[in-house]
Amino acid sequence: MASGPSAAPSSAPPVIGQIETLGVSLLPDHASFLVFGAMGPVLLLRPRGLLGKKEATA
Repeated sequence: MASGPSAAPSSAPPVIGQIETLGVSLLPDHASFLVFGAMGPVLLLRPRGLLGKKEATA
């Protein structure tokens, strides 16, 4: 896996794939909503992303 600025784009697809696969096997009727359900709290808590940099203050 990559580290640094390119880590988020290269690590997101496997995580999304795991959520989707577990959703299809455990909750087939609601599998399409699980990815959005996992993405919602991340966007609320970290709107710049999981590895986003803080804004520079002047």
